[in-house]
Amino acid sequence: MASRREFLHFFSSLGFEDNPFAYTNADEEERLSEYFVPPPYFESVFGNPNRPKSFIVFAPRGGGKTAQRRMIEQQSVDNGVLAITYDNFDFHDVNKATDIKVHHHLRRIIRFVLTGLLLNLSRDSREQDNLSKEDKQIFLKLSAEHLGDIKGADLEITLEALKSLRDKFKDFWNDWVPVMGIGLQFVLKLIKPIKDLGDNISELQKFHDPEFHRTDSLKFQLKLLVDLAKKLGWKSIYILVDRVDEASTTGNNVKASFSLLEPLLKDLSLLEFSGIGFKFFLWDQLEPLCKNIVRTDRIRQESLDWDNQMLMALWENRLRAYSAKKISRLEQITAKLKIYSVDELCLIFSNHSPRDLIRLGNQILSEQQEHRDFSAKIHEKVIYKAIDKFCAKRSSELIVKETVLEGLKRTRQVDFTIPYLSNTVFKEKGTSTRNRLMSWRAENAIVEVERVDNPSSRGKNKVKLFAIKDIRVAKAIYPELDVLNFLSAKYKKCPQCNASVIRDWGEVPSSNICQDCQYDLSEEADNLEKWQRQDIAVSKRRQYRETSLDENAMQLSLFDGMDNRDDE
Repeated sequence: MASRREFLHFFSSLGFEDNPFAYTNADEEERLSEYFVPPPYFESVFGNPNRPKSFIVFAPRGGGKTAQRRMIEQQSVDNGVLAITYDNFDFHDVNKATDIKVHHHLRRIIRFVLTGLLLNLSRDSREQDNLSKEDKQIFLKLSAEHLGDIKGADLEITLEALKSLRDKFKDFWNDWVPVMGIGLQFVLKLIKPIKDLGDNISELQKFHDPEFHRTDSLKFQLKLLVDLAKKLGWKSIYILVDRVDEASTTGNNVKASFSLLEPLLKDLSLLEFSGIGFKFFLWDQLEPLCKNIVRTDRIRQESLDWDNQMLMALWENRLRAYSAKKISRLEQITAKLKIYSVDELCLIFSNHSPRDLIRLGNQILSEQQEHRDFSAKIHEKVIYKAIDKFCAKRSSELIVKETVLEGLKRTRQVDFTIPYLSNTVFKEKGTSTRNRLMSWRAENAIVEVERVDNPSSRGKNKVKLFAIKDIRVAKAIYPELDVLNFLSAKYKKCPQCNASVIRDWGEVPSSNICQDCQYDLSEEADNLEKWQRQDIAVSKRRQYRETSLDENAMQLSLFDGMDNRDDE
């Protein structure tokens, strides 16, 4: 294992201060602001702090949701917004996501906001001059209800939700918070600027108000906190909701993730609460479910789709940030390649994912480092080997069931029909092949392209053509093909919507139709404008996600509608 000195020497030899691809989790990236690429709607997400509005952002995993949330946190510091990061959804009294009610969310949010305001007062006790005697009583009542019996673990969750305050009060936070102790002693010190209760937490219970324990009073308590926040100089409160699909009660389950958030999303009065803006950063698989309950005419929603221009901007910004602005593309420190530059290859095999783009960059540098090569150039063979390794690894992550990946590899095709698979590859009845494809579709491994002629049929019936959805999975099917030969034989980029179109080009049956925007890649001219094609692509992707949530819809999508004659 290389020492830290060798590690830095390696990156220095290439022109970097450190590894530009070390982190793929935005929460770990200290230099995020140097290379963050805001999506077109980003300013609308932040909005006007004086008139906060709720907003929902949908993006795939690794698509930049947390990066956006972190930039909102940072902007909040300078714009008078108390930003609460709500990304922990493990409740002590809940085992299933379906059991979570709106009061679970409200109690946690109230605790976060209350603690943030008390920390504000602890940092500068002069702020209490803005509070009336009644205001201080409200603080004590709320503290008795929401902090009076807080456990150490809950306190840690609460402090983690106040990331933006940690940045705003950096010196105070670093000097004061670590010595406050944990649990109830922490609470007593928090309350001290309002009322010194000494070391006796039972004194706080004297301010307990039974009215505040009722769940139907929680919105009223939230309003009290909004009023108190404004008296302490905050323009508004933002609740930044992130990582819903990473909770212990949701895991990788779309419907469980939706169930967890449903009580919040369908409560319009809460989403339009005066002085508060809810900013949701959600997995795009939740979009079909959300549209049935969220008032889209009142709560704005946007989906984040990364195009090559945005990805390249991220790539270049990141490389410049770690090279004192001397390197903006890897091709500057790479031996000249044929056909595609190393940067173009990284874009292709990242498949529109910023996280995968960074992972692939890291794989290339790791491969070069493995060769103990401290030259100023990355070797050609290193790049292609890194891409092969990345595709093998990523395909096994995307396709969780090994039997599915093995079945795809047996096809020796990147596009196919049910008759071809049943008659030529698996030699089984069409119904058995449909069941096989059902498991492939459930893993999001394949996508429907169009209807094509069935060459194995005596009639003129058409059957559905399916194709591999992800280029990394397609490459894993052909490990013996080098990267350039694979791209030449199987890959084209749709000029209208930028989709990766994976086909067995020139073979029968195959198709020149883009699976997303439906553009015919064999045509030189298009009867639709580019923006129209892009709208079709967005609609197709949304339809694909909707079908993924409905087993009956998936079964119908695999049915050719020709009885069983496709078995012939």
